[in-house]
Amino acid sequence: TRMFSVEANLDQTSGAFMQDLVHSMFDEGVVAAVPVDIDIDTSPGVPGAYEIDSIRVGRITQWYPEHVRVMVYNDTIGRDQEIYARKADVAIIENPLYSVINGPNSTLSRLLTKMSLVDNLDEMMASGRLDILIQLPFAVKTESKQKAAEERIKSIEKHLTMGKNGIAYIDGTEKVVQLNRPANSQVNDNLQLLKEEFYNQMGMTQKVMNGTATEAEMRLYYTRSIDPIVKAITEEFSRKFLSKTARTQGHRIVAYRSPFNLVPLQQIAELGDSLVRNRILTPNELRALIGFRPHSDPSADKLFNPNMPIEKQPGVGKDKSGSITPPEELEKNDPQAIQNGDN
Repeated sequence: TRMFSVEANLDQTSGAFMQDLVHSMFDEGVVAAVPVDIDIDTSPGVPGAYEIDSIRVGRITQWYPEHVRVMVYNDTIGRDQEIYARKADVAIIENPLYSVINGPNSTLSRLLTKMSLVDNLDEMMASGRLDILIQLPFAVKTESKQKAAEERIKSIEKHLTMGKNGIAYIDGTEKVVQLNRPANSQVNDNLQLLKEEFYNQMGMTQKVMNGTATEAEMRLYYTRSIDPIVKAITEEFSRKFLSKTARTQGHRIVAYRSPFNLVPLQQIAELGDSLVRNRILTPNELRALIGFRPHSDPSADKLFNPNMPIEKQPGVGKDKSGSITPPEELEKNDPQAIQNGDN
């Protein structure tokens, strides 16, 4: 649990490691979490068991039937190093949104291509190009006339660049046609459509990005984008870093998200009262969810409705001293207490 709560390796905290893992997964499409320092357990009861002391994110460079070749950072020599590893020993995590983000014809790749075109157009508009046509008073079909036209263009360019205010003159029989007028190339329209399509496929809206999304919009974003990524990581970590015996005994690597993060402050009190009154959470469990320390009152760890008499609540009774006591303790101390409480 140290790599999930404190630090993953010499250079990264647990949070920085997870951030690196997700970012690398988005860049590469598939990524490997490689245990680089392990402590092998030599006790006879658990053959093959080991404890992970440090773990790093690696980029898979080659696939084999039972092995992978991974480029991973070696903090001993201070540079990346390519190693071979068994697939059973490293967590191989594929981006669940691969078709949207990493696919050859994915929406994101098309969006990036359109954005590159827009950047090129902006660069051309800001480069100082005039993009004009000059209509000369003679035809330029012959080679001599073409040379005369080129000389005329050079003369105009010279006047524009050498003049203090960038002014040149033309003959009264010459005509200038400007080309850099606004034109609708539909690049910006297509860019906006691709952006909306990408947001829809990711379960996002513009409000999610600027922080004004509603609770329903944020719930959709977590359901469509965040939860599949978290599930892919936790399932692969449980499969590779927990033994078969541990999984059989019910051990799992799971992730929890506080349901109160999206609840406005004025609604927390009403929601908390409903959860405690319906015996879903104890008061101390509720206090932990909203960021308060547990209370020392013993009743704060009991599931009961504070608005009803104790003797009318099933499964809850009082011991001889009058304290609220769970059923198993009542039965141990006074077998008749539960019956009296139910009556």
